[in-house]
Amino acid sequence: MNKSKLLKGSPISVQEILVYPLTLSEIVDEIGENEYNSLLAILNMNKETLVSSFNDGVFTPEEFNEINELSSLNLLIMLSSLDSNFQTTFINAIKVFLKVDNVEITQQGIVINVNKISKLIDSSIFDDIKFTIMNQNYLGDTKKDEFKPANPKAQMLLNKLNKAKEKIQKKNNEKGLELSDVISIVATYSNAINLINIWKLTVYQLYENYLRILVWDEYHNDITLLPHMEEQGKKAVYEKHWAKDIKKLI
Repeated sequence: MNKSKLLKGSPISVQEILVYPLTLSEIVDEIGENEYNSLLAILNMNKETLVSSFNDGVFTPEEFNEINELSSLNLLIMLSSLDSNFQTTFINAIKVFLKVDNVEITQQGIVINVNKISKLIDSSIFDDIKFTIMNQNYLGDTKKDEFKPANPKAQMLLNKLNKAKEKIQKKNNEKGLELSDVISIVATYSNAINLINIWKLTVYQLYENYLRILVWDEYHNDITLLPHMEEQGKKAVYEKHWAKDIKKLI
C-alpha cells in the first residue's frame, strides 16, 4: 500500500485498474453519506458477517459450509444472484470507487469497461481492490509498516499513534463515528482547514488530520497536568513533545 498516495489523495492502481479516493464534496453532494456507508458495507461484507445469520437459523449447516468455501467476491456474487437490491448496491459500489460506467457480474468475476477495454476482476484482484478501498476510507490497516523508528522515543510515539488509528478504524467499522461529526471537529480545530476548504479532502486525509488533533489534545492535556506530575511523568510528557518532527511520517 502506497501511503504517500493515500496522503496525497491520488488514485491507486491495482493490476492496472485505478481505485479512486472519494472527496468529502463527492460524498456529500453526489453520493450522500447514507449511500456511501451502504456501498462500503457491501464491499466490507465477509463470511464472518454471516455467522450471526447462521446462528439465527437463516442458513442450514450445509448452506453455511458451502458459504464458508467461497471467496469474498464469490460470496458477493452469490448474494447478488439472490437479491436484486443487493446486486444494485454492489454494482454501484464498483462504479463509484473505480469510476466506471459499465459493470457486469458474471460467474467468473466482475467485468468492467476501462477506456473501451473490458477487464475481468477475479477473486484475487477483488481482494486487493477491496483492501485498497478500505484503506482509502480509513477502515483498514495499512500494514503498519514501512517506517522504522530511529530510536525508542520514536518507537513509543509510533505505537501510540497506531493505537489511536486502530481506535478510529474500529469506531468507523462499528459506525460509532459520524462522518459529519469528524468534519466539524477537523474544520473547527485545524489551523489551516475550515468549513470552506475541507470539502476538497479525501476521507483518508480527513481522518489523518483528525488523528493529529487527538494526539495534540492528549499532549495539551498532559501539559495542563504537568505541575501535578511526578518526575517520571514529566519526563514522558517532554519526550512526547519531541515527536513533532515525525508526525508526518506516521
